[in-house]
Amino acid sequence: MAYTRENLLLRMIEVQRITLEQTKKGVSQEWLWKNVFNKTPWNISRKTYYNWLGEPAKKQQLKKIQEAKQMQMQLF
Repeated sequence: MAYTRENLLLRMIEVQRITLEQTKKGVSQEWLWKNVFNKTPWNISRKTYYNWLGEPAKKQQLKKIQEAKQMQMQLF
């Protein structure tokens, strides 16, 4: 799959979703990074993990990209 900003945002949203689910169960974010996300195929660094948690990927950025796609599809 080719690199796009949309794919990155979808990955961020997945990391945010998993983190939210697990922290509600009482697991710390540091434990999640060490034992879950550091061993995934993404193999993200600690700094990247915390940066991704701070991004408003789901609400703002992904919505803008999807709106732009819709506008582009309407042109043809």
